[in-house]
Amino acid sequence: MRPRVAGLAALVLVALGAAADAYIERLYSLQEFLDESHAVVVGRIESVDARRRVAVAVIERTLKGKAELARVEMHIGLSAPDHSAFVAGRLKVGGPVVGFYKREGTAIASEWHGGDTWFQLYAEDDPGAGGIAWRLSHVEIRLNRTYNGTTADLAKLVEDVLAKRRPAPPPDPSLPPVDPSRPLPKRLDPSEMKGGLRRRLVFACDGAGEAGGLSFADANADERIDVYVCREKAGLLLINAGGTLEDMAAPLRLREGARSAAWADYNGDGYADVLLGAVRLFTNVGGGFREDSKLVPAPAGRQADRHGESSTWAAWIDFNGDGLPDILVAGAGLRLLQNTGKGPTWFVEATAKAGLAAKEFAAAGGPFLAFDYDGDGYTDFFCNDGTGVLAHNERNGTFKVVTACGLEPCKPGYRGGLAAGDMDGDGRLDVFVPGPGKARLYRNNGDGTFTNAIDAAGELAKVTEPSIGAAWADVDGDGRMDLLVCYAGGAPRLFLGDGKGGFTEVTDAVGLRGIEGVASAAWADLDGDGYPDLVLNCRDRAVVAFNELGHPKDHVPLTVEADVHSGLTGALVRAMDEKGRLLGLRELGGAEGCGSQACPIAHFAVPAGKCTVSVCLSDGRAAMKSATMEVGKHRVVFREEEFK
Repeated sequence: MRPRVAGLAALVLVALGAAADAYIERLYSLQEFLDESHAVVVGRIESVDARRRVAVAVIERTLKGKAELARVEMHIGLSAPDHSAFVAGRLKVGGPVVGFYKREGTAIASEWHGGDTWFQLYAEDDPGAGGIAWRLSHVEIRLNRTYNGTTADLAKLVEDVLAKRRPAPPPDPSLPPVDPSRPLPKRLDPSEMKGGLRRRLVFACDGAGEAGGLSFADANADERIDVYVCREKAGLLLINAGGTLEDMAAPLRLREGARSAAWADYNGDGYADVLLGAVRLFTNVGGGFREDSKLVPAPAGRQADRHGESSTWAAWIDFNGDGLPDILVAGAGLRLLQNTGKGPTWFVEATAKAGLAAKEFAAAGGPFLAFDYDGDGYTDFFCNDGTGVLAHNERNGTFKVVTACGLEPCKPGYRGGLAAGDMDGDGRLDVFVPGPGKARLYRNNGDGTFTNAIDAAGELAKVTEPSIGAAWADVDGDGRMDLLVCYAGGAPRLFLGDGKGGFTEVTDAVGLRGIEGVASAAWADLDGDGYPDLVLNCRDRAVVAFNELGHPKDHVPLTVEADVHSGLTGALVRAMDEKGRLLGLRELGGAEGCGSQACPIAHFAVPAGKCTVSVCLSDGRAAMKSATMEVGKHRVVFREEEFK
C-alpha cells in the first residue's frame, strides 16, 4: 500500500497501479497550492466515454507556468471502482476543469478540479510511448477544505489570486471529508423542471393587515396538513381538502390577528392547539377553537387582555426536556412560561428560573430561531435583534448566553427572519441570516461555533439586495437541501443546493419571477405527493405553489411522522442508508422566520434501497425503523408506544 502524502510536492508517485489512498491529509490553503504548482491550467471537458471511463479535456488557457498542454486524456477507470464511478459521474461535456501540476523528470503529479470535485491524476511524459498518459489515482476526499465551491468559480478565483486582484481565501477545517462511495444524486437541469412552481392557489388578503408568519398543523384531525397564514388584523386558516385548500378561519373560530402563530398539543388530548403572537392561546376542542388565554399569566403590570399586543413573537419550546411544550415570548425582552401539564393555571412564569431575566438577555427580542444547534437533544434559540443573542440550553432548565460563537446578525438591529437547515449533510444545522445587503450563511462547525460561508455559496453569494427571510427544503428531491430567500425589492428566489454549501439559482426556471411583496415563506407537502410545496405570505395575498418540478428517478420521497401526545416540538428526525450514513436531518416544529414555525412532518428524498429512520423526541424518548425504498412515495409513522 502506498503511504499517504503530505502535500503537492510529495505527489510524485513511483507506482502507477497503487491503491487509491494517497490523498492529501494536511490542511492546505489555496495559496500554498498555487505556490507549489509549476503550472496551473484551465480547460473544458470535450468528451466523456462512460464505457471506457475516459474523459478528454481541452486546455484553453495557462494561468501559471509554461503553456505546454493542449489536451488531457484522463483514464479515470484505472482507480478504485467507487472513486472511478464518482469522478465519471461528475464530469460533464462542456464543464470546466482546473489543473495544478508539478514535474519531476518525466513524472507529473497533479491535482484537478472538475465537476465541482477534487481528484488526483498521475502521468508519465514518455515521448516514446506516444505522449502523456494521465491516470486517475483517487478522489481527494479532504481538499474540499482548501476550496469547496464550483469549478467555474475556482477558475475565476485562481485567475484573480494570481493576478493579485484578491487574496486567496483561507481553508475551512470544519468541512467533513467527501465520501466517494455514496451514490451521486441526479442534479436537475433547469430545462427539466417541467411545471416548476406554477400551479397555484391564491387567497386574497385585502383588509387583513400586514403579512406575518406561516405555520402548519393538522388543525381538523383528518391526517392532512393545514396552513395558518398570519395577518395583522385577521389570519387565514387554510384547511387541506386533498390537493385544494379553503379558508375556514371564521367557521372554526380562529380569525384572529397576529404576527406569529405556533401549533402544539399543549394539553395532550391529541388535537393541535395554537398560540398566537399576542400570547393568546386557542384550544382545539374538535370542530373548532376556544380561546383559553386565561391559562397564560399576563406580564407583570399588564392586564390579561392582550388583543393589542400584536407586535410580540411567541412560540413553543420544550426548554426543560419533559416533553411538554412551553412558551417563549420575545418582544420587549424575553418571557418563558412553563407548561405544568395541568390546570387551572396550566402555565406559570419561568423567566427568572431559566436565567432569561439576566442582564445578558436584556437586549434579546424580535424574531427568533429555536433549534438544537449542538445536537444534544435540547432546544437552543437565537434572537436576531440588536447584536444577536445565542442562548444555549444547559440541559438543567436554564439557558446561558454563548459569546464569541461567530453567529450574529448582518447588521445590528436588522430584524430578518432566520432559517436553519443542514446544507452540507454533516448532521448539523446551519443558519441563513438575512440582511440589508449581502446575506450571511453560517456553517455549523460542530464545536459550538459558526463560520460565515456565504462567499462560497455560488450564485447565492452574488445577490446583494436586502433579504427579509428564507426557508429550507429539499425542493427538487435530490437529497440535498435547497433554499428559498425572500427579498424586499422583488420576487423570492429559489437556490438549489449542491450538498456542499454551493447554490444555483433557478427562480425563472420554476416560474417564481413576478411574485412580489413576499413577507414570509414556508414548505410543506400539501397535495400528498411526498414533495414539499411552497406557501408565500405576500403583501395583499397568500399563495400556495405546488411542487411540480421534474424530480430525479433515483431518489424516493419519504415522509416521516410522529403520532405522539408529547415531545413533538423540537424532535429530531434522521434518515440513514443501510451503512448508517446520514441521508438527511430535520427538526420539527421549531420557531423560525418572522413568526413562522417549521412543519411538524419531516420530508426527505432518499436513494432507492434500504433506509433507516430515527426520531428523537424532545423528552429523550427515541424510536427507529427500517424500510426498503422503492419507486413511489413512502410514509413512515411512529406511534406513541414505539418510543422508549
